[in-house]
Amino acid sequence: MSKTIRITNIIGSPINGGIQNFLLAISKHDDKLKIKRTIICIYSIKGSLKHEFNKRNIQIFFCPIILNDNGRRPYFFWKKIRSSIGKIFFPIRFRSLILRINADVIICHEPKNLLEMIIVSNFLSIPFLNHMHKEFNYSENLYFFKYIFKNSKFISDSQELINSNLKGLKKIGLGSFDDVPIITSTGSLNKFSSRKNDLNDNVLKIGSIGRFNWEKNFQQMIDIAKKLKLKNQIKFKITIVGDGPEFIKIKTMIKENSLQETVFLKGEMKRSEVIEFLNNLDLYIQTSISEGSPLTIKEAMASSLIVVSSDVGGIKSLIKNNIDGFLVKKNNTDDFVKIILKIINMKKDKKNEMRLKARESVLNKYSPEKIAEKYFDHIFTILENSR
Repeated sequence: MSKTIRITNIIGSPINGGIQNFLLAISKHDDKLKIKRTIICIYSIKGSLKHEFNKRNIQIFFCPIILNDNGRRPYFFWKKIRSSIGKIFFPIRFRSLILRINADVIICHEPKNLLEMIIVSNFLSIPFLNHMHKEFNYSENLYFFKYIFKNSKFISDSQELINSNLKGLKKIGLGSFDDVPIITSTGSLNKFSSRKNDLNDNVLKIGSIGRFNWEKNFQQMIDIAKKLKLKNQIKFKITIVGDGPEFIKIKTMIKENSLQETVFLKGEMKRSEVIEFLNNLDLYIQTSISEGSPLTIKEAMASSLIVVSSDVGGIKSLIKNNIDGFLVKKNNTDDFVKIILKIINMKKDKKNEMRLKARESVLNKYSPEKIAEKYFDHIFTILENSR
């Protein structure tokens, strides 16, 4: 195709997150595919990856869904006021930005204020794609869902997300969702180095990465630590990397359970630091109760780590249980502990085989170049059909 395609991606903010790193990974191929990319942030324009996007000549714009907090109190009263005013003015700001950017297609990765965005794009005759990265109840309001489904397209990270997020289709008689393509988000996985053997000190190093919110369920990490601590023969250390609204809550739980010498919180890390962090672990754990297709698990597998994860969302598409990792029912702390003990007692050859399979699996299936081309082909088809 000779014409450059102008793609606008909608995200929350340019923080160091899975969606943001996915966009960075595929944007490396923008010049080859003749794509001009812009980003609109709806939560904040601040974040550790903003500079990385700017280095790729990707412009970042801010379209807030809620007005800034200027210190007015009482906080919750003014938050409602700010939210209400923001909701009124958001469509006007969004329309102005899209016209300024002159987008050919809009891809939404953060479904907040979704209806307003689709109304604006439909009014401007610009194709709108919803890329589902996590569980989200699109059909909570069936009337709006009908409009959303008829006036936009869907892409999903996994079949599990399609089944969960679009289950309301049958209620409104819109048929099946068999034609929703699966284009799984990824990252620059080849940057993560392979390590086949256990670390040499006698402490089992367990790690996890994620935003401190209800979805990641990091309080279960505290329960796992408490039960492992009862196994006096095991020396271990759990480190959790990330930030978010539940950071203080988890920090308090660590202190209340006297786990300060066992569980450590590191806050948000740079990408180079994440690579080093994973390369110094023996085991990676994901305790989420809601997920899409998490980049953190792909990165851990690319680092030749054995991953033990709750079996939610699209994770079962990433991990083959007992082959290149382990799956556990969500909130089942006892099973998490049992699997950890099983791995500790596993023969070295078996562990190395599992690590190798984990790395080979993600590098073969989630190449950014392949996924960028698949993404482009789908967008090109939508643009051709919309003419």
